[in-house]
Amino acid sequence: MNKAVAALQTKWALLQPREQQLLIIGVWLLLATFVFVMISPMFEKRAELNLRIGKVNQDIFWVKEQREIIERLANSCPTISVKADSERDLLTKLARRNQLRLELISDYNKGLLLEFSGSDSNRVMHLAYQIACSGYQIKSLDVDVSVTEGLLELKGSMEVLVAKH
Repeated sequence: MNKAVAALQTKWALLQPREQQLLIIGVWLLLATFVFVMISPMFEKRAELNLRIGKVNQDIFWVKEQREIIERLANSCPTISVKADSERDLLTKLARRNQLRLELISDYNKGLLLEFSGSDSNRVMHLAYQIACSGYQIKSLDVDVSVTEGLLELKGSMEVLVAKH
């Protein structure tokens, strides 16, 4: 190592003062370029992250403004207002609203068993949807189809449990 330093010192001494200044300026420029190349991407990344932070803050502000709408989107259930005195009354009114004949509501397996009949399968699906949106859990749904004298007749049963919110 000492030999290398001594060789550099002798070569440095052989250079003219003007060449020494030029070499010193070149080394400084090289160091400045190196520092710029190393630091420049960090500043660009910082600026990009600041832009992202701004966009995320705008999104958070928008979400806070839209909170009520977003809470309603948690499930696709509309707010159904059916006034009923008891669970049985509510289920009866929902069946009637869907133009189904409710044959029987009975206690069954820690829940309620509904037996109904009608002529439109879409009405059965609407009933199931509205029951689920009213806070019940549908444990089973069975529908039998029969055709008598060219008329479609559906007879079904549904086991529902009161869902815990």
